[in-house]
Amino acid sequence: MTSLKFHFMIKKSLTLFGLASCLLAQAQNQAPEVTSWIQNTEGKTHSRYELIINKKDTVGANTVETNDEVNVQLVQYSNNYVYVQATGLPEYQVGPYLDGNPSQASDQGYTWKIPRNPQEETGTKTTFDAMAIGVLVDGTPIYDPSDDQYYISSGPQQLWQRNAGIMELEGQDCGGGHPQQQGAYHHHIVPSSDAMTVATDVCVDYPAEGLMTLDASKHSPLIGFAIDGYPIYGPYGYENTDGTGEIVRIQSSYVTRSYPNGKRTRLNENDPQDLPQDLQGPDVDETVNGKTYPLGAFYEDYYYQSGAGHLDEYNGRFAVTPEYPNGTYCYYATINADMTPAYPYFIGEAFYGKVDQSILNARGLNTVSEPVETFTPGDVLAVEDEEQGNALISYPNPATDFSSLQMANLMGQNVEISILDGMGITYQVEKVHVNTMIHQLDLRKLATGNYIVQVVGEQGTYSTQLIVQ
Repeated sequence: MTSLKFHFMIKKSLTLFGLASCLLAQAQNQAPEVTSWIQNTEGKTHSRYELIINKKDTVGANTVETNDEVNVQLVQYSNNYVYVQATGLPEYQVGPYLDGNPSQASDQGYTWKIPRNPQEETGTKTTFDAMAIGVLVDGTPIYDPSDDQYYISSGPQQLWQRNAGIMELEGQDCGGGHPQQQGAYHHHIVPSSDAMTVATDVCVDYPAEGLMTLDASKHSPLIGFAIDGYPIYGPYGYENTDGTGEIVRIQSSYVTRSYPNGKRTRLNENDPQDLPQDLQGPDVDETVNGKTYPLGAFYEDYYYQSGAGHLDEYNGRFAVTPEYPNGTYCYYATINADMTPAYPYFIGEAFYGKVDQSILNARGLNTVSEPVETFTPGDVLAVEDEEQGNALISYPNPATDFSSLQMANLMGQNVEISILDGMGITYQVEKVHVNTMIHQLDLRKLATGNYIVQVVGEQGTYSTQLIVQ
């Protein structure tokens, strides 16, 4: 059997009890906003699809490899902030963009600045428009739903703001992202190829792994952080906010309006009279200048209805999660019952928490102007195969019901994941194809104790320590 080398900050070899003690002590100091990032420790580089055009007809696509690194390059932290340096390029293959978008994703040189001690904004909430409102754990930005265009934008009037989750859906790649004019790759919708497989046909010809899978049987992983510092989760969570109940789809409380006869003549069905003719929107499903506007095409097509779903008007709630056993306010990347993306996708029409306007306006281009410490994945725990290197990171660790497993070196492989105790007894085994950056381990049937997660891949065996509380 391949020998394992246990590396820690203090000692290179510890007993199982020592491993647990070290990890528990470090877990108190290394919170999820520090430890959850997908760091590129292997020098992995970016690849993309580029369409082959012959006489204006698409005849296929080439894979283009670049020298730009992917994921996160550096994580630093102080008592108040986490600084995340990233190119803004995901590990999975991006593109193509079938709506004719000519831009290509490129290195943006981000330094994201995330508050470590978020607080509720009890005064006027901070709104946003066509900008980065958060960042995923692979360093790619989250944008609000706007595509920065209005159906009516003449003079001082701007009405019928277009929803990118509908109007730009055909331009998203299989990972659920696309670049803007300066090459900044970003997400308006849940970053999952599962959702895109249902919503469009792009994954048929141009498959990609995406950041996460949509597994209704497990609590979704922590996938990012909002600019106000609160975490963002995938679409599945505990039914009850205290962490009890079944795993359910966490539903948005935004619903679509009912337009009589499909006429967008009023911003609200309770308005006493119609808008002037020149301010009315297109009819539902009407095509104007080559664009079709289905229900949901505009912000104005939605309104918040308290109790319609699990979430508040900011698309979040206070809840117990695997990373926050005492509870935290958090946002969710919402989907519909058929797994298609659901408005407002990540965050409602304002942030729940207090926002430093300078951080919001920096759009990920912040500077580090205070003393910081550097975090590396091995600062928590690394169990290294002497031939294969450190490939597994699990968080939270210690964990209770679920832990997210990062398998950075195993993308595209068929693997067998086993959980064993210190005596080598196997408690559960699952075989998966690694098509996502984050895999959720279900620990609900395991007793409290110390375990080893072992992953047998096509090119070697990897292990990491896990504590179940």
